[in-house]
Parts: sequence; structure tokens; C-alpha cells
Amino acid sequence: MLLDEVAWWLGALVMREGGLTNRIQVTFHAASLPATGPLFAAGRFADVTPVDRGRTFWRTACALFDEGGRPLAEAAIVFRGGPEWSARQLPHFKARADAATFARMFPNYV
Repeated sequence: MLLDEVAWWLGALVMREGGLTNRIQVTFHAASLPATGPLFAAGRFADVTPVDRGRTFWRTACALFDEGGRPLAEAAIVFRGGPEWSARQLPHFKARADAATFARMFPNYV
């Protein structure tokens, strides 16, 4: 799902670690999604907040909009990150990103 992907990246980039979606809750605001026209999904880094004291779980949120800016759906995700997930996931991203971009996203894994 697109909203899961956006929310995952918000958590990963804030933590600077790979991870997984631990929980997801989606709220639909439209009975059906538009069949044509571009859609826009977005979330804010400023809204990513830790759930636990160890800062292992993070709450992220994002929304899906139609081309006119009307919200179609929102998602709230709990992202669980950590080095054990980074070891599995980040080699894939590192092989596909230029070195400078990867270093900005995941500086502990350069």
C-alpha cells in the first residue's frame, strides 16, 4: 500500500535505520478512489514521534490526496526500526542509491 510505504520511509529516515511496519491503521475519506488523475501521498517528518523510551518504535502518519488536494485516506503507522533490520534491508538501498544520497539517509551504514 502506498501509505504504508510513505510512512515506512518517514520512520526509517528519522531513525536512520531500516525497519518494519508494526501496526497500521487506515481511514478512508472517500467511498472510492478516483480512477483517473494523479494522486499525491505525503507525510511530515515533524509529525514522527517516538512511542517508547528506547526510541525503537515510532508513530508516523501520512495521507493520500487527489489532484485537487482533497484527502482520500489517512494512515497512522507504528514503525519499528533497528540495526537488525538495517543489516537486511540497507544493502539493497545502498546498491541502488548514489553514495552521497545514501550517506545522508543512513550515515551509520556508509
